[in-house]
Amino acid sequence: MNKALRFLSPALVLGPALTCVAPRIMALLFVVSCLGTLIADYLYNRHRPVPDKSLFAIIFGVIGYGFISWLWTISPDVTTGKAAQIAVTLGMVPFMAPFIARLSLSELRYLGWMLAGGLILGLIIHLSELATHFALYDMLHPGNTDVPDNKQNKASVLVLLWLLLTLPFLVLTKGDRRKQRFRVFIVSFIGVAVAVAATKSMATQVIFASLPFFALALYFLPARLSLTLAFAGVVALTTAMPLIAISIHDYTDWRRPGQISNSIISRIEIWNQFSTRALERPIAGWGLDSSADMPGRAEYSILTYGTRRTMIKHMHPHNAPIQIWFEMGAIGVLGFLGLFTMLYFRLRRAAPLIQQYAVFAGVTLFLFTLAIWGIWQTWFIATLTCTGLMIYGGTRYLREAV
Repeated sequence: MNKALRFLSPALVLGPALTCVAPRIMALLFVVSCLGTLIADYLYNRHRPVPDKSLFAIIFGVIGYGFISWLWTISPDVTTGKAAQIAVTLGMVPFMAPFIARLSLSELRYLGWMLAGGLILGLIIHLSELATHFALYDMLHPGNTDVPDNKQNKASVLVLLWLLLTLPFLVLTKGDRRKQRFRVFIVSFIGVAVAVAATKSMATQVIFASLPFFALALYFLPARLSLTLAFAGVVALTTAMPLIAISIHDYTDWRRPGQISNSIISRIEIWNQFSTRALERPIAGWGLDSSADMPGRAEYSILTYGTRRTMIKHMHPHNAPIQIWFEMGAIGVLGFLGLFTMLYFRLRRAAPLIQQYAVFAGVTLFLFTLAIWGIWQTWFIATLTCTGLMIYGGTRYLREAV
């Protein structure tokens, strides 16, 4: 057993549980876990942290462009700091991917049990918090006036993602204790369903409700076709999202009172505002992490609650493609399209079951970036990065175990 693997436990085992009481802790847990793993791997096994060259080139190319955007950004006081944060979190991927690639079958199985333990522990804490109206959170944050997004939504997303990460280890492979593993998954699925039903995030509820239908479609479609369709869809949405947002705003009857919820109205408004501004600087963008300083802040989202109209200042567009277009322009978008393309061609060589799982988990992860939170929030990008690496771990396990 590779002793370095145990250093991932803070993020994998404690991440969902600690998010219940410290919602932004995932960034620290992820970075510390990765650094500890890489250092321990060198001390115990003499494996130097040599990065995956393709991942390194693409990821640090995008990060480097973020640093360079300081030259023209409208937010010079935050751009370089945010680029440094992204470098520390997203920059772990090229170094951690080779580490995961070297893990043996037994070590990958151990990785799966860490994820299962994190899922179960996270559900116990989160469901306990729901039952006690967030007593532990309030005890640790006396006098807080935090909104449900802090107390509840982040934790519900974490347990949902961890549920997806346990699929290869608990459901998709045969072997010892398969019935017991499946029971653990079913009980966890029910727990996640309760957590998602109670959340205030409509996007999380819609994504979770769509998962059975998505899985059914993947079961009947050829794996290579599913992979190609998923790749085409991600590329199309990333490329055309500003135009799609503007079209929804201009050509749908979303303003009629009572037609749709305030949450959806808010999204339509802010997507249109940021998309319109993104097209004013379509090549280079307005600068990394400049969304909070979008010109024309009088264009607030105006929501109606009964007879009261409320103006909301949005700090980011709640949509990753739009935010990347706004802040980094076509150059930044091309960088991410390059990453998607590289992953697509690597998966084309994989077995059908691996392709199906990668599409199922990867597309679900992408959907979360389309409606909630800002893509550069450090806890969120750490969560996305950690989940992406563990999806890779799941595909490695399927390759070795099936």
